[in-house]
Amino acid sequence: MPSCVAYNCVNRSDGSPKVTLFSFPALDKKRMRQWVRNINRKNWTPSRHSRICAHHFTTECFLTGSARKKLNSTAVPTIFDNTSDNKTAKLRVTAIMGDLKAIIDSDVLKGAPLGETDDLVSFMFRKALEGSLPTPVKNKLEGEVG
Repeated sequence: MPSCVAYNCVNRSDGSPKVTLFSFPALDKKRMRQWVRNINRKNWTPSRHSRICAHHFTTECFLTGSARKKLNSTAVPTIFDNTSDNKTAKLRVTAIMGDLKAIIDSDVLKGAPLGETDDLVSFMFRKALEGSLPTPVKNKLEGEVG
């Protein structure tokens, strides 16, 4: 399944919640260069299979009045998290994936305003990448990983 090529982004087309992924504007060379420059990945060139998710675009980039998310003809991705190093992000995500079931089964997140498990997974990924996990979860993961 396709996944977003942006640094530190874990969004996939088969993920939950559903996230729209967009192809690169191969026919618009100027905009293609802007996309690649903004993605800021060292020694990287997009392939015809490369995708970037909707989270990297401002609301002004989307067409209104459509049932599906569509980009306007001038849309350029500008929202990125290039601040944390990849090794740290991978460690956080690995720790969360390895311990997610234990966390769900425990009472650490009891009373969290989350509905289904898919919501919890998305919440945990987002918080891990932001570096802002709830304190009890952070303490649990740091104790098991550190």
